[in-house]
Amino acid sequence: MSSTFRETRGASALLDNFETVFYSTTELLSGATSSVLSERDRKALSVPFAQLSSGLKAIGVNAEADFMNASEGVLVGAKDFAPPKHLGSVQSRFCYVLILRNHNTPKVGQYFRSAPISVVKEAPVWNWPSKPSEGNPTPSPLYLAQAAQSYIVITDELSELGPMLDDLRSLGESKSALPSVREWQYLSPHPFWGYRRYRDGSENENKVAAGLTEISPAAKALLFTVDLNKNTGQLRLQTSPSDGRTVSNLSAKMSLPPWMQVGSGLWETDIVLRDDEITLERLFSVMGLFGFGIYL
Repeated sequence: MSSTFRETRGASALLDNFETVFYSTTELLSGATSSVLSERDRKALSVPFAQLSSGLKAIGVNAEADFMNASEGVLVGAKDFAPPKHLGSVQSRFCYVLILRNHNTPKVGQYFRSAPISVVKEAPVWNWPSKPSEGNPTPSPLYLAQAAQSYIVITDELSELGPMLDDLRSLGESKSALPSVREWQYLSPHPFWGYRRYRDGSENENKVAAGLTEISPAAKALLFTVDLNKNTGQLRLQTSPSDGRTVSNLSAKMSLPPWMQVGSGLWETDIVLRDDEITLERLFSVMGLFGFGIYL
């Protein structure tokens, strides 16, 4: 499976603006895929997309199913990670990009009783409150806009809509536009992937919420992919060749399988998706490293 043009330019827009980006096909998220992926493992992989599911359900009974059926895949970008109010999921600024199927564009306005609150980059913008959650008991606003016939953008920051719509449209003008990460050829064939670029200035973040407690300043990027044919997830760390601290920390303090060095500053560990408690613990550990942890 190779990435579609719409996935490529959607990923480009998010990777340029967010610290962590995940992608999944809608078939995997909905459980419609014919793989041997169990329901328990699928739900663990769906953690980065939980706010999208909750947000669409808040619009109406059929909204989530309608939007997902109209889409071939979903991307999410996240940044500015913070602990929940009490227990529950880590909070962050986020932006979802639904990649619409050709000739299958939902009529967004039919799901809202009120008129759009604004127009951004010639696109009507709808607004509604999210459902309260354990991690965030106070409803927060969500904003939705459609980019031509190709994407639906949903974010918790109105100021993110304009730049995202601009990026999606400008990238669409050049079919040679590829994501600004050298690992794109590794990520793009997979039906599910995650990418985190470690950046300077993270000393001001809550390291527990951001998943940085075991990560040294020398680390460069973290990647996660799922191979449905092998029913395996692969976690890949890119770091400085002299960095022995990050892999040592991850090996000692997390329930991940042994790491193997596969290149200079390049380490990998494979997680077989076995539908058991150990697999579930490992997948939750992986999600925490990308900023999608859960406080229990």
